[in-house]
Amino acid sequence: MGNLSSAIIEARKRHEAEIAERLKRRQMRQRAEIERLNATAMTEAPNHAPAQVEESPAAPPAVVEPTPAPPEPTRVALEPQPPPVEAPRNAPEPVRLIAAESFDAPAAPDELETPPDGRYLKLRNDIIDRIKPYLTGNQFAVYLEIYRQTIGRGRPAAWFRTRDIQSACNLGSDNTVRDAYPVLEQKRLIKLDPNRRPGSPRGLFVTVLSVERALERLERSDRRSATPLEIVPPAAASPVAPAAHVAAKPTALDRMIRDYGVSPTVAPQLLGRIGPEDAELLSYLFRRLDRSIAAGKVHNPAGLLRVWIESFETWRPELAAEHQREVEARRAAEAAMSHDELMIEWFRETDAEAERRVAQLDPAARQALDLRGRSELSTRSSSVATWSERQWSAQLDTFAKSEIRRELPTFEEWLARRR
Repeated sequence: MGNLSSAIIEARKRHEAEIAERLKRRQMRQRAEIERLNATAMTEAPNHAPAQVEESPAAPPAVVEPTPAPPEPTRVALEPQPPPVEAPRNAPEPVRLIAAESFDAPAAPDELETPPDGRYLKLRNDIIDRIKPYLTGNQFAVYLEIYRQTIGRGRPAAWFRTRDIQSACNLGSDNTVRDAYPVLEQKRLIKLDPNRRPGSPRGLFVTVLSVERALERLERSDRRSATPLEIVPPAAASPVAPAAHVAAKPTALDRMIRDYGVSPTVAPQLLGRIGPEDAELLSYLFRRLDRSIAAGKVHNPAGLLRVWIESFETWRPELAAEHQREVEARRAAEAAMSHDELMIEWFRETDAEAERRVAQLDPAARQALDLRGRSELSTRSSSVATWSERQWSAQLDTFAKSEIRRELPTFEEWLARRR
């Protein structure tokens, strides 16, 4: 560590010396340019002076010979004339304004960023440009920390503890790291140890997968999601098909793929982990996931559902207890119904069933039933002799229903079967 610090200090000194040398050479070039411009102005001054002397006949030649041509007479001679084109270039005053004393020095060397000479992280541009849009800020921070500790140190995998990643990324809770794991694995950026044990002191063994392959999958899935799902044209579709599709109850596999975004190849594998005796508990797991999504706590339902199903053994007692509570609540609601309400419900169901069976009778059976009804009704009352054909039709329908209703369960039998 001491050798590394001394190397950094020595490199910084060399850099400072190089910047100072560049500044010194620049100042020397500016001074040389100023001297050249001043010399040009001095050499051009005598050419103008004799012309002024020849125009004045009263000026004796003795005055001109001992007097040299200093810069002051040159300026006096040039002032009355119109400014030539070269005047701004030959004037010394504007040149002196950019002297070295007025040059603004750059920032101090230690304020400028330079490529590191020691250890540094070599990062793909695709990770910043193409991978980052698929992740949230916290998920991307977790992925960068994993990448730095693995690929940045020349190894494809390493052991990670959730609390260490949380501290390195300055996250508020270690649950944020745990939620990021299934998202990164679902996007095939990392691979978690399939034989991991919860609570291991070493943490979790994480392998970083190929960025190029992950980008191919992510962009291919984007293209698939952008294509329309409707394949059959509406004109060619059967008019009964939409009604049947709406009426069909979605299965657990359909919900995993359609509602939670689980891959069609992964969903059957996850569903195979659930035994037939636990199939009814899966709906309670879906309810929990729906509540978490509605509360805005979940950004990757497919990854979280995969983790939950893989750890279904730990969920079973809680889901079974929720199922038992729902059964008991349904029983309590049924018990709270009054006897009259139950009898009304039994009567409606029985009447609807009797009417359905009467409509299904063949003509011979219905004719025999009507003859028996006329006989019994004639023996019960003498007023039937005055009935019209319409009254007889209504009374015979009632008689047929009452006869078929005898074959249906009684109220006590219906109540026992319902419970």
